[in-house]
Amino acid sequence: NPIDERKYPDPKKILSKAKMYFVIETPMASPGTENLMRLANPLQFYYLVKHTVFKYFRYAFDFEHVLGNYLDPIKVIEHLPEDGGAYLKVVHFGWPTAIQPAHMPLYVGSEQHQYLYKVLWMLRQKGFTCEKEDGYLIYERGAAHIQQSILAMRLIVKFLEKNVEPDKLPLEFYGIGTGEIASEERQLRAIKKHARDPLKGLIAIPEEEYTFLGRAAMAKPGGAE
Repeated sequence: NPIDERKYPDPKKILSKAKMYFVIETPMASPGTENLMRLANPLQFYYLVKHTVFKYFRYAFDFEHVLGNYLDPIKVIEHLPEDGGAYLKVVHFGWPTAIQPAHMPLYVGSEQHQYLYKVLWMLRQKGFTCEKEDGYLIYERGAAHIQQSILAMRLIVKFLEKNVEPDKLPLEFYGIGTGEIASEERQLRAIKKHARDPLKGLIAIPEEEYTFLGRAAMAKPGGAE
């Protein structure tokens, strides 16, 4: 839209009137173009958005797309200025992988769960928050099942809002705290429930789920046989 010969209406006026955000993100690179995309680095978006000086123009951070463009999200965040998160509007919330598009489920306590917490915590230190709807976490679901993704995301948000450092997360975050999905109590209960499964069908005397019949059955005529 050349300044000296404008062909289109000023989008800023339209966006301001509708209170609608225009958000840019790293494009998804196809095989062979991983390091050839123009404007692929969120650091570039930061400077573009900041110097445009327009409230409804912001950028997004997609870990899949960033990794797919041969960029290390952690290094990108480290290079963001201290107010880098303040101009960030959207973070795509999912399993971080360079294989695009993956949109895989996120498992509680997994390496990906821990990694995602770390990068989101780093962005939070740069000013990205969601409490006042100033930022959004968007979960992209593909063909894969959701499985534990919602539980994993809730745990991330819970401890981010408490500003817990990644290396100080409690057992609850990993799903092994009391009452959690992989707690010792739940695992022990499952072990006890299935401990005698190998015996089923191997006992010669009539059985009732891994044990002998009660005394009442023995007292009946022919019960012992």
